[in-house]
Amino acid sequence: MIQNYLIIGMAILFVITLLQLHKTTEREDELLKTISNKNRLIWDYETELLEIRSKIAEANDRAKTWELQATFLKELQDDKPKSTRNKSINK
Repeated sequence: MIQNYLIIGMAILFVITLLQLHKTTEREDELLKTISNKNRLIWDYETELLEIRSKIAEANDRAKTWELQATFLKELQDDKPKSTRNKSINK
């Protein structure tokens, strides 16, 4: 008789363990989906950040080019001989 109660008790404990395992597995699946979604968002943000950095680098390159061109033109103008037309020559 006691053996029957022990077997029934062990069966109940086994069923409870299986239910807990199932619940844990479902929770684990939910967490894995959440992590996957967050990883996807992180990749999207990193891609967007790389695009922004690329655009900033291009703009900086253009600004440097414009600065070099302005410096070059200024140097050309400084090197240009001064015109003496319209100036009176004192003798």
